[in-house]
Amino acid sequence: MLKVMINVALAMVGEAALFFFLGIGSNASGPELSAAESQAGKEDEERRDDEQDALAEVEIHTFNVTNNTAAADSIIHISFKLYALVAADQKSAFDRAANEENKARVREAVERIARGATVEDLNDPAAGTLKRLLREEINKVLKQSYIVEVVLSDFKTMQQ
Repeated sequence: MLKVMINVALAMVGEAALFFFLGIGSNASGPELSAAESQAGKEDEERRDDEQDALAEVEIHTFNVTNNTAAADSIIHISFKLYALVAADQKSAFDRAANEENKARVREAVERIARGATVEDLNDPAAGTLKRLLREEINKVLKQSYIVEVVLSDFKTMQQ
C-alpha cells in the first residue's frame, strides 16, 4: 500500500513540474504579459470601432417570403428588413447599383436564398449562414464586393 502511495505522489510531483516548466495553466510572464494583452485588446476594440464608423448602412428592401422546403409537411413564412453595411465612400454607388440598376435581380437573389434556407439556418439566433449567403449572392449579382456585412432587422418566422 505504501508503494502505491509513493508512486502516486511521485506522479503528481512529476506532473506539477511538467506544468510549471511548460507554463500550462498559469501566466508564464506575469503582469507584463497581462498589460501587453490588455493593450492589444484595447487596440483591437478601437480598430473594430473605426471599421464600424467607416461603414454606412443602406436599406435594401422589406421581404415577405414563403419557404416550402425547410420543414416537411409545413410552410414557413419569413419576413425581414434587409440592410447592407458598405464602405462609407461606396454608399451612393451601392445604393444606385442595388436599389435602382439591379433592383429586381437583387430581390430575386434574396428571395431565392430565403426560400431555400433550412430550418437550422432560420432558427440560428445569429443567422450566420443566412447572412453570409445573402452577402455573397448580392455581391455576385452586383459583380462587385460592396457588402461587408448584412443586417437582418425585424426577422420573423411563422410555421403553418
